[in-house]
Amino acid sequence: MTDSWKAIDERPIPSWYDQAKLGIFIHWGLYSVPAYAPRREEIEGSGMTYSEWYAYQITHGCKPFVDFHQRVYGADFAYEEFAKQWKAELFRPEEWAELFAQTGAGYLAIVTKHHDGFCLFPSTYSPNWNSSVIGPCRDITGELLDACEKRGIRRGVYYSLTEWKHPLITGEEEGCYERYAVEKMIPELKELVLSLIHI
Repeated sequence: MTDSWKAIDERPIPSWYDQAKLGIFIHWGLYSVPAYAPRREEIEGSGMTYSEWYAYQITHGCKPFVDFHQRVYGADFAYEEFAKQWKAELFRPEEWAELFAQTGAGYLAIVTKHHDGFCLFPSTYSPNWNSSVIGPCRDITGELLDACEKRGIRRGVYYSLTEWKHPLITGEEEGCYERYAVEKMIPELKELVLSLIHI
């Protein structure tokens, strides 16, 4: 066993993945409240026309996003306030999992945290910024993956490694990526993985 990049790159694709053929990827969070992104021709750099980048775009002055935000929510409405508005009232994990199973999906991956830092699982490292304590007040990740697993759909997660507004990245201690990784990212990733393991 070696820890080289070459060894990692040469690992075979798991046979189950090659056979699964179809997977479901869910990107869902606070940005689903405004659910806005301009048309590609309205913004320079088409890779930035995604609603999940809403927080970044209003913070960095992207005109179409800022104009929409100010018109609909007002100039003083902070992105963080969407947490109280996101209720996920149509979240029915058992029904979703049944639908995914009917499609023949072999696996599901959910974005457990995007760059806005909001977690869709209980997190002691984001204690007031996760779906278990604000908004839906539910463990979105755990409930959905458990429902899928019962139907033979493999579990997968996506976790954004950075956060746009974490103080160790953007605050007074800007650029402390190593501390951010050691104090926040790695422990939170471990917490997420442990929360999904059934022993």
